[in-house]
Amino acid sequence: MEKLVIQDKTVEQAISKGLIKLNITKDEANIVVKDEGKKGIFGFGQKDAIIEISKKESIILNDVSYVREEVEIERVEEIEKIDVIEHHDNEHSELYQFVCQYLSEVSKEYGADITVQVKETSKKIIFQIETEKAGLLIGKHGKIINALQILAQTLVYRDYEKAPMVVVNIGDYRQKREEKLREIADRTAKRVLKTKQAIFLEPLPAFERKIVHACLSKYEHISTHSEGKEPYRYLVVSLGE
Repeated sequence: MEKLVIQDKTVEQAISKGLIKLNITKDEANIVVKDEGKKGIFGFGQKDAIIEISKKESIILNDVSYVREEVEIERVEEIEKIDVIEHHDNEHSELYQFVCQYLSEVSKEYGADITVQVKETSKKIIFQIETEKAGLLIGKHGKIINALQILAQTLVYRDYEKAPMVVVNIGDYRQKREEKLREIADRTAKRVLKTKQAIFLEPLPAFERKIVHACLSKYEHISTHSEGKEPYRYLVVSLGE
């Protein structure tokens, strides 16, 4: 984990410089103030602030390459609470159980016991999680649930290349989040039409940008496109021709 020691006139300036160098947001940073510095008088006695900054550890464990053969046989009893509720005889049922088990193990690392059900349709494979600690696993701005979804996608697509969209849901979070995104899209479109000015939305994961884009596509004079690099890629909403 890279740690930087940054020196500048104020703590905030040092933090800003560190965030830029690491290409992260403040929420993603570990910051330790080593010295708050001094303003001095007429330039005399001034002392720069010093901080130590690093990126927080990723919420995705580093063992994505974990293979099915490494799952201990003694854990079979834990799989009993994982139900594949559709396509029990599906050729991919074993893979789905493995992903469910892996999600369960990762969740335990965060202090949350879960049960998982799998629902498969022609367009989606949904790993539906139920837990008493939904807020913990959803995380601020959905960061943890989105990371769990990326993990599930990685495991499924590795063995099932033509799989439909993989979704991890906790309770009714995805439904409520989609409603919120549609509200944001409608509000943004109306503001752009009124002000004639482009609006830059906050960074969103690709599947959420797709929801917003689809919602905005119904507006005849609204245009959207993405800018930036993942995971900071965002939508620009502007007037179309």
